[in-house]
Amino acid sequence: MTDVPSLYGSAADPVELVEVLRRRKQELQITDQELDRIAGLTSGHSGKLLGAARVKRFGELSLFLMLGALGLRLAVVIDENASRKFSGQAEQSVQSSRMLARATKRRYSVGPLSRKVIHRALVTAGRRAARLGGIARAARLSPARRAQIARRAARARWARWRIARRAAKARGTEEDHRRSKRRQWRARCFRRVAATSMPSASAQ
Repeated sequence: MTDVPSLYGSAADPVELVEVLRRRKQELQITDQELDRIAGLTSGHSGKLLGAARVKRFGELSLFLMLGALGLRLAVVIDENASRKFSGQAEQSVQSSRMLARATKRRYSVGPLSRKVIHRALVTAGRRAARLGGIARAARLSPARRAQIARRAARARWARWRIARRAAKARGTEEDHRRSKRRQWRARCFRRVAATSMPSASAQ
């Protein structure tokens, strides 16, 4: 009968995983050089993975080499909070599907469904699902991350505005050039007509 391993720590993201590995390394009181040698990593690699700067990120091989060197094992458990969020999103998706079914059913009771009606119902359900998904994602993000995303979106909007403004200026410059050419052509025509209509000095 196998022994059930004891739970040493939990991590929901890479930052928490690194914190658990750092704590285990401090408890074992081993240096980075010793950890590199035990794990079979290149010299200085563990310092880049577990250091404050975190120059490198864990890969598929380096993670399990580090876990084995620290005497740890990866275990997968069910996250109750995430499960509740998933259940809520699934329920919202079911409600959107039911709303779409009711909309199409009402239309079908009157007459055959048109492609425009089906498209409108699908767009409405998709926007509702996207809005709920965006709210859930924003709730999971930190204020600093939300501010970063907002700044990036603002820069993208201003970039599109600048491109449209430059295009409008270019169109205006071309139109001004065409107008100038037309004025010059009219002036040449006027001079030619004036020259042919004026009597010559010999005729006088």
